[in-house]
Amino acid sequence: MIDEVVADLLVEIFQVNRRSLHTMSSLESAGLDSLARAELGAELKERFRFPIPEHLLRAATTLGELSEFLRVARERP
Repeated sequence: MIDEVVADLLVEIFQVNRRSLHTMSSLESAGLDSLARAELGAELKERFRFPIPEHLLRAATTLGELSEFLRVARERP
């Protein structure tokens, strides 16, 4: 589910080609610079209703890593 939400946002907000997205897709190759990552973080926070630490957004280099970081952040109390 998280993978799909992240992919949906990349397509919706940044007009990334959905067919080009997979777990090993580089966020940089999808066109996400630091400002775009901040925007994505705000959208993810709104969608998931939990805070997303900024360091996780900066650390993630692929769609799969970002999705995994979000899973971990969601499970923390």
